[in-house]
Amino acid sequence: MSSIIFVTNADSEILAVRSFADSIVDPFPQVRCFSASLGQGAVPSGLLEDASVVLVRLLGGKDAWEAGFGSLASECESRSIPFLCFGGEIEPDPAMASLSSVGFEKWAEAFAYLSEGGPAN
Repeated sequence: MSSIIFVTNADSEILAVRSFADSIVDPFPQVRCFSASLGQGAVPSGLLEDASVVLVRLLGGKDAWEAGFGSLASECESRSIPFLCFGGEIEPDPAMASLSSVGFEKWAEAFAYLSEGGPAN
């Protein structure tokens, strides 16, 4: 089964995702969360197992999790896993968008979903 990996340094986002992720029915992939505030850069082994896409949303941008961000980006690239990066603010972060491995159209679509929030998205 494929998984969407959601990485954030805002624990409230993890709680929000967990509040509805278990109720999502097939064929939607499993959603797994990782707190970038844990481990100070360490990306846990097995995080990318069965990953179909990785979404990273960081308050403060890449600098908020620089060591882990670089290793996760490299690992996604080596495994050909789409890597989408977002700032944690409501406004788009062009620097984070430029670090994504997908085209702008896909990035903008994902950003819209993250910005809207809620289980309906």
